[in-house]
Amino acid sequence: MEHLQYPVGKFQFKDEYTSAELKGFIHDFTVLPGEMKKITDGMSPEHLQRSYRNGGWTAAQVVHHVAESHMNFYIRAKLALTEDTPIIKPYSQDKWAEAPDSKSHEIEASMDVIKGIHKKIVMLLKDLSAEEWERKFYHPDSKRHIKIKQVAALYSWHFKHHLEHLKMCAGK
Repeated sequence: MEHLQYPVGKFQFKDEYTSAELKGFIHDFTVLPGEMKKITDGMSPEHLQRSYRNGGWTAAQVVHHVAESHMNFYIRAKLALTEDTPIIKPYSQDKWAEAPDSKSHEIEASMDVIKGIHKKIVMLLKDLSAEEWERKFYHPDSKRHIKIKQVAALYSWHFKHHLEHLKMCAGK
Protein backbone atom coordinates (compact mmCIF):
# COMPACT_ATOMS: atom_id res chain seq x y z
CA MET A 1 0.00 0.00 0.00
CA GLU A 2 2.85 2.43 0.77
CA HIS A 3 4.18 2.02 -2.79
CA LEU A 4 0.80 3.15 -4.11
CA GLN A 5 0.68 6.09 -1.71
CA TYR A 6 4.34 7.08 -2.22
CA PRO A 7 5.36 5.68 -5.62
CA VAL A 8 8.62 7.69 -5.71
CA GLY A 9 9.31 7.19 -1.98
CA LYS A 10 8.68 9.58 0.89
CA PHE A 11 10.25 13.02 0.77
CA GLN A 12 13.22 13.62 3.05
CA PHE A 13 14.19 17.19 3.95
CA LYS A 14 17.89 17.97 3.69
CA ASP A 15 19.65 20.98 5.16
CA GLU A 16 21.83 21.53 2.11
CA TYR A 17 21.44 21.17 -1.65
CA THR A 18 24.16 21.54 -4.26
CA SER A 19 24.01 24.10 -7.02
CA ALA A 20 23.39 21.22 -9.45
CA GLU A 21 20.43 20.01 -7.36
CA LEU A 22 18.92 23.52 -7.31
CA LYS A 23 19.28 23.75 -11.09
CA GLY A 24 17.66 20.31 -11.32
CA PHE A 25 14.64 21.54 -9.35
CA ILE A 26 14.28 24.49 -11.72
CA HIS A 27 14.54 22.10 -14.67
CA ASP A 28 11.81 19.95 -13.11
CA PHE A 29 9.50 22.95 -12.78
CA THR A 30 10.15 23.68 -16.46
CA VAL A 31 9.43 20.21 -17.87
CA LEU A 32 7.00 18.54 -15.48
CA PRO A 33 3.87 20.47 -16.61
CA GLY A 34 4.45 19.07 -20.10
CA GLU A 35 4.83 15.59 -18.66
CA MET A 36 1.51 15.97 -16.87
CA LYS A 37 -0.13 17.14 -20.09
CA LYS A 38 1.18 14.05 -21.92
CA ILE A 39 -0.32 11.79 -19.27
CA THR A 40 -3.69 13.55 -19.01
CA ASP A 41 -4.24 14.28 -22.72
CA GLY A 42 -6.83 11.88 -23.95
CA MET A 43 -7.88 10.69 -20.49
CA SER A 44 -11.62 10.15 -20.55
CA PRO A 45 -13.87 11.52 -17.80
CA GLU A 46 -13.97 7.93 -16.49
CA HIS A 47 -10.16 7.81 -16.25
CA LEU A 48 -10.15 11.20 -14.55
CA GLN A 49 -12.59 9.88 -11.92
CA ARG A 50 -10.41 6.79 -11.31
CA SER A 51 -8.32 6.63 -8.13
CA TYR A 52 -4.76 5.31 -7.97
CA ARG A 53 -5.55 3.39 -4.75
CA ASN A 54 -8.45 2.66 -2.40
CA GLY A 55 -9.12 5.82 -0.43
CA GLY A 56 -6.91 7.89 -2.74
CA TRP A 57 -7.85 10.91 -4.77
CA THR A 58 -9.11 10.63 -8.31
CA ALA A 59 -6.87 11.65 -11.21
CA ALA A 60 -8.87 14.88 -11.52
CA GLN A 61 -8.42 15.65 -7.82
CA VAL A 62 -4.67 15.08 -8.21
CA VAL A 63 -4.47 17.58 -11.10
CA HIS A 64 -6.49 20.18 -9.19
CA HIS A 65 -4.38 19.55 -6.08
CA VAL A 66 -1.10 20.10 -7.95
CA ALA A 67 -2.40 23.43 -9.27
CA GLU A 68 -3.52 24.55 -5.80
CA SER A 69 -0.52 23.36 -3.85
CA HIS A 70 1.99 24.77 -6.34
CA MET A 71 0.24 28.15 -6.18
CA ASN A 72 0.78 27.97 -2.43
CA PHE A 73 4.45 27.06 -2.98
CA TYR A 74 4.93 30.10 -5.22
CA ILE A 75 3.24 32.43 -2.74
CA ARG A 76 5.23 31.02 0.20
CA ALA A 77 8.53 31.37 -1.65
CA LYS A 78 7.66 34.92 -2.67
CA LEU A 79 6.74 35.78 0.91
CA ALA A 80 10.05 34.36 2.12
CA LEU A 81 11.89 36.54 -0.38
CA THR A 82 10.03 39.72 0.50
CA GLU A 83 9.41 39.44 4.23
CA ASP A 84 11.53 38.55 7.24
CA THR A 85 10.64 34.90 8.05
CA PRO A 86 6.89 35.18 7.42
CA ILE A 87 4.45 32.84 9.09
CA ILE A 88 2.58 31.13 6.28
CA LYS A 89 -1.07 30.16 6.25
CA PRO A 90 -1.59 26.38 6.27
CA TYR A 91 -4.57 24.82 4.54
CA SER A 92 -6.26 21.43 4.60
CA GLN A 93 -5.40 19.81 1.28
CA ASP A 94 -7.86 17.00 2.00
CA LYS A 95 -10.72 19.46 2.51
CA TRP A 96 -9.68 21.40 -0.59
CA ALA A 97 -9.73 18.12 -2.56
CA GLU A 98 -13.39 17.68 -1.60
CA ALA A 99 -14.47 21.11 -2.88
CA PRO A 100 -16.74 20.98 -5.96
CA ASP A 101 -14.11 22.38 -8.33
CA SER A 102 -11.57 19.80 -7.15
CA LYS A 103 -13.95 16.91 -7.77
CA SER A 104 -14.76 18.00 -11.32
CA HIS A 105 -13.35 15.97 -14.21
CA GLU A 106 -12.88 19.29 -16.04
CA ILE A 107 -9.13 19.77 -15.53
CA GLU A 108 -8.32 22.30 -18.26
CA ALA A 109 -8.34 25.34 -15.94
CA SER A 110 -6.04 23.58 -13.46
CA MET A 111 -3.73 22.50 -16.29
CA ASP A 112 -3.55 26.16 -17.38
CA VAL A 113 -2.77 27.18 -13.79
CA ILE A 114 -0.02 24.56 -13.56
CA LYS A 115 1.56 25.75 -16.80
CA GLY A 116 1.40 29.40 -15.72
CA ILE A 117 2.44 28.98 -12.10
CA HIS A 118 5.44 26.91 -13.12
CA LYS A 119 6.56 29.64 -15.50
CA LYS A 120 6.33 32.05 -12.56
CA ILE A 121 8.19 29.62 -10.27
CA VAL A 122 11.01 29.28 -12.81
CA MET A 123 11.16 33.07 -13.25
CA LEU A 124 11.36 33.46 -9.48
CA LEU A 125 13.97 30.80 -8.76
CA LYS A 126 16.33 30.89 -11.75
CA ASP A 127 18.30 33.95 -10.69
CA LEU A 128 18.26 33.57 -6.89
CA SER A 129 21.52 34.27 -5.12
CA ALA A 130 22.96 31.80 -2.62
CA GLU A 131 21.62 34.02 0.17
CA GLU A 132 18.14 34.14 -1.32
CA TRP A 133 17.94 30.33 -1.53
CA GLU A 134 18.50 30.40 2.26
CA ARG A 135 15.56 32.68 3.00
CA LYS A 136 12.79 30.94 4.90
CA PHE A 137 9.26 31.00 6.19
CA TYR A 138 7.76 29.50 9.32
CA HIS A 139 5.15 26.75 8.97
CA PRO A 140 2.95 26.76 12.09
CA ASP A 141 1.58 23.22 11.57
CA SER A 142 5.00 21.57 11.34
CA LYS A 143 6.49 24.14 13.72
CA ARG A 144 9.59 24.53 11.58
CA HIS A 145 11.42 27.06 9.48
CA ILE A 146 11.62 25.99 5.85
CA LYS A 147 14.16 27.45 3.43
CA ILE A 148 13.29 28.25 -0.17
CA LYS A 149 15.74 25.58 -1.35
CA GLN A 150 14.01 22.99 0.85
CA VAL A 151 10.54 23.88 -0.38
CA ALA A 152 11.81 23.80 -3.99
CA ALA A 153 13.11 20.28 -3.36
CA LEU A 154 9.80 19.30 -1.75
CA TYR A 155 7.69 20.54 -4.65
CA SER A 156 9.95 19.01 -7.28
CA TRP A 157 9.42 15.68 -5.48
CA HIS A 158 5.71 16.50 -5.05
CA PHE A 159 5.15 16.88 -8.79
CA LYS A 160 6.97 13.61 -9.60
CA HIS A 161 5.02 11.87 -6.85
CA HIS A 162 1.69 12.90 -8.34
CA LEU A 163 2.77 12.21 -11.93
CA GLU A 164 3.15 8.58 -10.87
CA HIS A 165 -0.35 8.64 -9.38
CA LEU A 166 -1.71 9.94 -12.69
CA LYS A 167 0.12 7.24 -14.61
CA MET A 168 -1.55 4.63 -12.39
CA CYS A 169 -4.98 6.15 -13.08
CA ALA A 170 -4.27 6.22 -16.82
CA GLY A 171 -3.09 2.61 -16.78
CA LYS A 172 0.42 3.59 -17.95
